[in-house]
Amino acid sequence: MSRESDLVQIAQRIRAMMIDDREDIQTRHFDAFGVTVVTVVYDRPSKVFAVEGLRDNNRRFAFDDVDLVAIDIYEALQDFKETF
Repeated sequence: MSRESDLVQIAQRIRAMMIDDREDIQTRHFDAFGVTVVTVVYDRPSKVFAVEGLRDNNRRFAFDDVDLVAIDIYEALQDFKETF
């Protein structure tokens, strides 16, 4: 799969979190090889994404831009895949 199509799929999942209005807090997990590499939490009231990952010792990063979230997720997944 190409980098562009991977990024598009990730961005689509992130946008779906914004559209899903069933709960104020939405959570999605992004996996590689059956292992959760990144967890994204979207806070609807503040419109902020929190990204937690295995890299960077589970540090949490906040974003308000879908594209930046998608790039961070993509990079975390690629870093994880390159370790194998």
